[in-house]
Amino acid sequence: MDKFKNINDTYGHQVGDGFLLAFVQRILPCLSGADVMFRLGGDEFLIVCPHARLRQRLADIDAALRAPLDVNGLPLPCFYSVGIAVYPEDGLQPETLLQYADERMYEDKKRRQNDG
Repeated sequence: MDKFKNINDTYGHQVGDGFLLAFVQRILPCLSGADVMFRLGGDEFLIVCPHARLRQRLADIDAALRAPLDVNGLPLPCFYSVGIAVYPEDGLQPETLLQYADERMYEDKKRRQNDG
């Protein structure tokens, strides 16, 4: 998630926690039984899914996050960036895959900031 710190700073940690919960509840229906979602910490999440389903997962998540998230009647927009690593093309070890995904996430974040 991008700009999550702004939500905590503006509305407090209780609303921030509600935002995290609303975020996860919005994404979970986009996943299948073969997919796994982890919270890496703070505002970073990891989704593991079969490569063949990657494009559809991204499209479903993008569509799900277009509308603001409702946190106790407060509509909050969700800004996010995506970093993708593909096994085994980008690496064989989890650490290497996470590094690639992290680098690509920062590239996406920079691109989205430049787009407006």
